[in-house]
Amino acid sequence: MSGAPRLPQERAADIPSADEAPQASRRPGGARGMSARDDAAPSGFRQPARLDEYLIFHLHASTRAATAGIDVHLRRTVGISRRDWRVLAFLAESPQGQGLTALAASAGLDKVVASRLVASLVDRGLVARTRDVQDGRAVVLRLTTRGEDRHAAARVATTRYNTRLAACLSAEEAEMLEAVLPRLAERARQFWRAERTEPSGAPEGWPDPLHMAWRPSGSEDD
Repeated sequence: MSGAPRLPQERAADIPSADEAPQASRRPGGARGMSARDDAAPSGFRQPARLDEYLIFHLHASTRAATAGIDVHLRRTVGISRRDWRVLAFLAESPQGQGLTALAASAGLDKVVASRLVASLVDRGLVARTRDVQDGRAVVLRLTTRGEDRHAAARVATTRYNTRLAACLSAEEAEMLEAVLPRLAERARQFWRAERTEPSGAPEGWPDPLHMAWRPSGSEDD
């Protein structure tokens, strides 16, 4: 298709092909029922003919199903949403507190969305707004004692959910997935950055959708 966007030559040269990855790192420990050269043959993921053969289709579907499931699980067992948990988790990693702008950036949330989430968490007594000890004019956000307890409960719930989700994988499959997913994320990042150099690419200033693992799609509904 002549009108399809193409990667700039200098960018495309920086993106390794699938065959350039070392064989040993591509399939750590080997995968059950697959030979060392099985991945050399074209597959649906590499040459999709239907929508359900696209790698990005499966990644998106898996992400949406998993995140929807964890949201329901958190609401049922802990009484918070997945986004609530995201904010609590980032604040838990910053005992000194964070400002709203820094929190939104680190959590990969739109500032307006983050503001609404924080307001709700403050109303429920899980987050407190306090003055920055170093800058009395600045307001920082910190977890309350109740927020710390809710975050601890969420960690238990999400760890248990994650364990159940991964239970369908063998040890070899889990090891392979742990090696493959970061490489896919990095390759997607390279393609995304290269596409931004095109005239019709993302406007300057758009956030990197892969900056945080929390927001792989870069969309508000993740």
